[in-house]
Amino acid sequence: LAANYLQTLDWRSNPEYLKSIVSFYTKAKSLESLYTFYDAYAMLLIDELRDYEQALTAINQAKSYLSKARVPDKENKLAMVSTKIDLLERFITARSLVKSDPNQMIQMFMSLLEEEDCDTALRVGDVFAVMIEYYYSEGKYQQCYHLLTKMKERNIEWGPYVEKSMTSHIMRSLGMDTAMSADDDDDEIMEEIDEDM
Repeated sequence: LAANYLQTLDWRSNPEYLKSIVSFYTKAKSLESLYTFYDAYAMLLIDELRDYEQALTAINQAKSYLSKARVPDKENKLAMVSTKIDLLERFITARSLVKSDPNQMIQMFMSLLEEEDCDTALRVGDVFAVMIEYYYSEGKYQQCYHLLTKMKERNIEWGPYVEKSMTSHIMRSLGMDTAMSADDDDDEIMEEIDEDM
C-alpha cells in the first residue's frame, strides 16, 4: 500500500521515493508489483527522458522479478519482456555506430523499423531522428526528406523528434517552399511537401 501510494507522488524527480517504492515491494515480496513497476519505469525513461540505456537496465530488472513471480500467463509475459530487451539492445548498439560504422547503423535501424513490435519498446520517431540527424550532418538532404516522408506514412509527427529549423533547412536545400512562420506545424509543412511531390 505504501509503495502504491508513493507512485501517486512525483517519484520520478525524487530518487528517495523510487528507492522506497522498490524497498516496500521487496519487503512485501510482491514480485509481480516489482515487475510491473520496473516495466512502467523503463517506458517512462524512454518517453520522457529518451534514456534508452537506463530503460534497458530497468527492463532487465523487470524480467528478473517476473521470472521469479507466480503470475498468470507468465511465459507470454516473459516472451514480451525478452522482445523489449532485444529491441532496446539493438537500438542502443545501432546508435553507438553513428561515428564508427554509419552504414551498419542505418541497416540496423531499417531492420528495427520492419519489426512488428518495434513500438512496444522504442519511440519509433527516435529511430528516424537518429538517421535524419546523421544524414543532415553529412548534407544528404534527399535521404533526410525520404525519412521524413516515411515518418508521415507512419503518422509520426516530426516536432517531438526533429528540430523545426532542421526540417526547414532540409526543405530549402531541396528547393521546396518553406516560407512559414515559427508557429506553423508539421501538418502544414507536410501539405507543402505533398504539393511539391
